[in-house]
Amino acid sequence: SDVDSLASSANGCAAIVVCPPPLGFETNGETERRLAYNVVEAARRSGIERLCYVSSSVVDPQYARFAPVKALLEAEQLIRESGVPWTILRPSWFMEALPRFVHNKKAHVFGKFRHPWHWVAASDFGRIALAALDSPKAIGKSFTVLGPRGYTLPEALERYRLAYDPEIDVQVIPMWKVRLLATVARKPAIKQVIPLMRFLASTPETGSAVETNELLGAANTTLAEWAEMELERRRTPIEEPSEETRTENAELEMETGEPSEE
Repeated sequence: SDVDSLASSANGCAAIVVCPPPLGFETNGETERRLAYNVVEAARRSGIERLCYVSSSVVDPQYARFAPVKALLEAEQLIRESGVPWTILRPSWFMEALPRFVHNKKAHVFGKFRHPWHWVAASDFGRIALAALDSPKAIGKSFTVLGPRGYTLPEALERYRLAYDPEIDVQVIPMWKVRLLATVARKPAIKQVIPLMRFLASTPETGSAVETNELLGAANTTLAEWAEMELERRRTPIEEPSEETRTENAELEMETGEPSEE
């Protein structure tokens, strides 16, 4: 993601949407700052008309003690000072994150989550992001994006279980057991995620979605509706291309030397 390659890729584009790594996962702070800097420089070189930065509903100065939040705050500031018309979107947790907690029919939650999160479906967020890019009134503003109802992580997983797969077993593991497991079993991956889980378990989301809903539209998809759509997608078989289509694709590959997109 160096500046030259980004600028080359952005030629002819009107806008860039910047999606950094999920909060606390695979990040060291420098990643967010470098990404924002490179995108800003590329946008200036290529004449980009709009920048949209995807942040998080917990990105607030009061939480800057947590390194990933501090990094996102600094990245947001780079976007604001870019000189390119910008919009910042701060969504709550995405519903699409819930399956990541499930392994072998078990969903493990590390620690006691005390605050509800207004989970957002990615399809709703995509519609809101497009509306932001299309609206001059969204320029120079930050918008909090919240789903229709708040659930703690265990509550969200329970509703996902009921709608998607009742056989999933949702288990809440006390943080002291998690730390013990990470130490005794020598699980560095678990040890690395403990600070993030402790932060999220004790931190409420910030901001209000009132202006977002009025100007850009509301994220209305409920957790149950999203889980049912996911279940339906899993049940729907992938349609195989017809024999005629396969023949046409093979002929096209022979003529161009490149594989067909179909």
